[in-house]
This record gives sequence, C-alpha cells and structure tokens, in this order.
Amino acid sequence: QEMYDGTALSEDGVILVTINYRLGALGFMAHSALAGADGQVGNYGVLDQIRALQFVHENIAAFGGDASNVTVFGESAGAINTLILIASPLSKGLFQRAIIESGFLSDVSVAEAEKQGDQFAKASGCGGADTASCLRSLPVEKILATSAALSSTSLATAAGTIDGVVLKQSVLQTIQSGQHNRVPVIIGSNRDEMRTLAVGLIDFGWVYSDDDYLATLVKQFGAEKAQAIHEMYPWWVYGTPRLAVEDVLSDFAVHCPARQLTRALERYNPATFRYVFTHTGESPLFWALGAGHALELPYVFGTMTVANSWGERLFSQSMRHYWTSFAKTSNPNSIKSESMLRPTWGLSKNDSYMDLDLLSSMAKGFRTEKCDFWDQLQ
Repeated sequence: QEMYDGTALSEDGVILVTINYRLGALGFMAHSALAGADGQVGNYGVLDQIRALQFVHENIAAFGGDASNVTVFGESAGAINTLILIASPLSKGLFQRAIIESGFLSDVSVAEAEKQGDQFAKASGCGGADTASCLRSLPVEKILATSAALSSTSLATAAGTIDGVVLKQSVLQTIQSGQHNRVPVIIGSNRDEMRTLAVGLIDFGWVYSDDDYLATLVKQFGAEKAQAIHEMYPWWVYGTPRLAVEDVLSDFAVHCPARQLTRALERYNPATFRYVFTHTGESPLFWALGAGHALELPYVFGTMTVANSWGERLFSQSMRHYWTSFAKTSNPNSIKSESMLRPTWGLSKNDSYMDLDLLSSMAKGFRTEKCDFWDQLQ
C-alpha cells in the first residue's frame, strides 16, 4: 500500500524490509488435529515472521544491510506480533531492537485457542474424524468466508497462542519475569486510539444517553466493573457518551497495557523509550479523527497523501529521524537535526514519555490516575 512505502525512511540510510505473513485463520487458528509433535499449534503467522527474519540474516548483506543490526517494528496487529517476537524463544538473536506502535496484549491459552479452532472446524464442515485433512483441503475462499462469520480473538486479530513452543507463557508474564529477548524498545500509543479503531472491532449500537453508555460498559466489562468504570469516566466530561466509551477502551486496551509493558521492559533494559502520539492532522479530513489509531503511520513513513503544511512535513521528518536513529544505534536521538521540532527523547523511567506533536516535548505520567484505576480493577 502507498502509505507503507519505505522510500522516505530508507533515505535516512536504513535498509527497509517489509514482509508478508499468513493472516486470520490461515495464520493464527489453532486446532488439536493440527498440533505438531512438540505441541506447537497455531502461531503460523509468527513462524512466517521468524522465517523472514532468518532470511534477512542469510541475505541482507547482499542488499547493503547488516545482519547483526536488525530492528523489527510494527503497528496494531504488527505491534502485537512484534511483542510476540520479543517474548518468543524462537526469535532469540534474530533482531537487536524493536518498535511497538499501538500494540495490544491479546494472546490466548491453548484451551481457548483450540475452542475457537473447534468452532471454526465445525462451521467449515470439518468436525468429523479426519479433521486435519479436511481443514487442509479447504479452499481459501471458504476459510475467509467462515472466518468472517465467526467472532474470535485468534481469527479477527494476530492473537498468539500460548502453546509452550512459540510462546511459553503470556507476553506480559514473559517480559515481567525477564524471560524475553532483552532488546532496546520504543513503545507507544496514539491519544485517541479508539476514535478510528473501535468502529471496526466493536458493535457499539446506539450510545446517545447515559443509559446507553452504562449498558455498553456492562456488555463489555460486566455489571460490577461497569459501575466503577462509569464513575471513573463520567461521559459529560467528554461531551458525548460515545467519546467516553472511546476513551475507556483506549485506556483499557492500549494506553495502560503500554504503561505495564514499558515498566516491565525498562526493568531489564534501560534503553526503553515511550511515546504518545497526540497530533491531529491539519486537514479538515482529520479533525474528527483526533490522534486516532494508525494515524501516526503517514508521518513515520513520510507518505502523507493530503496537502500538508511545512510544519507537518518537518514533523514527519522528525519522526522518521527518531525511528531510523533508533534502528541504527538504539538511540532515537543519534541523527542530528537542526529542527526545533525534534527535542531530545529521554528514557521512559518514572513514566516519562515523548509527546509527539508539531512541537514535541517530554512529559510524564500519561493517564496516571486512569491506569492506576485499571491496574486495581483487573
């Protein structure tokens, strides 16, 4: 896609490799009939990525790259996969640093993954004795149609399965216990994540009144937790119940897990840098979207397709310099810039983070009260 064109990033002197990997049921569906001798099940999309990293090690020198200086980075599902690579023993030594943009903690147990796999098999007409052969013979069109008809963590996203091979335990537990690949990390989120993401993931229904708001919270979190969340996030502070729901889900799914992960990562490698992207595009097309999910990508890749001001283009250059500096040296500040828009990015200690906007600056304690609330609620 045009937005992911790596030309501008490569102009900073990096060799950019983008990869394909299996998605949805093809990449992440787990079923006991498909389990390997070592117990490995599901996670096929992750195995594709590991093979791609092995290919990079074997071949990148022919493209001018350095096999001992590899950075993995991804956004959304790509960030989920980056986290899995950080946690997986199978990817040890294959990369030296990682960038996680708007990632989620969505890994599932083998029991849960195989439950979803059983549902998929039965819906595909493969619930009989020779399930493995039946599943392997399904046309791709049938697999996609069945996946679309089911609601499942593993089929809808890049959720990894804790199979004891690719993942020994959950990503968060792996990192908290220091059993992960201890590499320097940039990790961040966008202020208004769910402004652009929730529509595609969650059926809100009507959220126009306080009763609608509470009912939505009950549906997502259960009655007991919903009441506490309702009190912590009164909708009138946001102007509309819909905006309140978006903020609840942004904190729950992205911002507060990012804080958990950052604290765990920096415990074992001080070279951890956190950001919050807070920029709203200057074009009227972006005003209603705020700093929504994925809206940092055109600035990271330098592929804005809407007319942008000189300031926005300098901002994009600054973000690219941060990313490529980090990819080269583990330090986002190593590429020098004359721009005042690119201040020094400090470490994440004491909940510090870079507020990425036209006039970026270091800040501290993003959503502290709300994240403390979620830590206690869960």
